Amino acid sequence: MSTTPVAPIKCAHMACTCMAPAGKKYCSTHCEDAKKLTTLACHCGHPGCDEKAAA
Repeated sequence: MSTTPVAPIKCAHMACTCMAPAGKKYCSTHCEDAKKLTTLACHCGHPGCDEKAAA
């Protein structure tokens, strides 16, 4: 059994710039729920995405 930590990856939602938690594909339930939607901005609620959505 490996104890090597899993590195975080970029959230799988196309418009999101957040990092997903280790072992997860999306940074939030918002992004996971929106996975099949085409959006130009992410509104996941994390500071980095909120700043870009407001710009």
